[in-house]
Amino acid sequence: MTKFVHARQLAARSRAESELARAAEAARRAARQQEYLDRAPESLRPLHARMAELYRRTEQRHRASAQVHSLFAERSAGHLDRPGGSDATAFLEAVAGLLGTTSALITLRSDRAVVAVAASDDIAREAHELEAVMREGPAYDAAKLGLPVLVGGIALCDRWPRYGPVAADLGIRAAIAAPLGPPTARFGTICALGGEPAIGDSAALTLDGISGALTSMLLADSGGGTPGDGAVMQRLRATWQDVVNQAIGMITVQCECSIDDAADILTARAFAEELPIADVAGQIVAGRLRLAEWPGA
Repeated sequence: MTKFVHARQLAARSRAESELARAAEAARRAARQQEYLDRAPESLRPLHARMAELYRRTEQRHRASAQVHSLFAERSAGHLDRPGGSDATAFLEAVAGLLGTTSALITLRSDRAVVAVAASDDIAREAHELEAVMREGPAYDAAKLGLPVLVGGIALCDRWPRYGPVAADLGIRAAIAAPLGPPTARFGTICALGGEPAIGDSAALTLDGISGALTSMLLADSGGGTPGDGAVMQRLRATWQDVVNQAIGMITVQCECSIDDAADILTARAFAEELPIADVAGQIVAGRLRLAEWPGA
């Protein structure tokens, strides 16, 4: 186990160093574009200004990715010493710490519904359950709109009247979320939750960097990237809610309905029973529950 942890830390540090090198190159190119801007004719200044801004944002993305991997390397060994420790949890704890929040989660989506969830802690998992049942919340909006979301304080309840009050009972006072995936093909969200009514001003830019880095990692071939990329993503994938997907498939057969309708039936049953969706899904997969016999189906 010690050798495994050490190898994983080395991989994470290698990735961080690679990202810092890319950040330095982007910063160099931004500086060059700024020099061109300062002496360019008026007609070319907008072009150089746009290029300088593009390279600055690229630099920020690489630096955010480097910070996440550095934090992951620092925390992973200690995390595995705790019961239930996992790479995915350690990774998301690092993300939460980087953003100055208490919890973080990633949701991955199909065209129809959330198909995978990785969470840093119980608060993040419960917050996801709330969004799935109530059909509103930060990750839900980021996925639906394809845009970043930042809400804090009383605005949490104003924007999400069902989600907000229950989230506040969990100690959530602010939330920030961003979509994952290219603009034309969003496939998930990353969301961070804070215990204070405001999240730092730099968090939005940092989250943009993290979401960009995660998008690249999730899209990359796990066998062809920098060492450590595939390992982290494979362990994130290991937390996917396979049981929920299996239950939805069984409901489509039992109720002779579409996948969309099956997901709605599963969510409605969880809401009616005040149970986590994964618990109800587990009952269906185990054969202890048939929703074809339920009046709400």
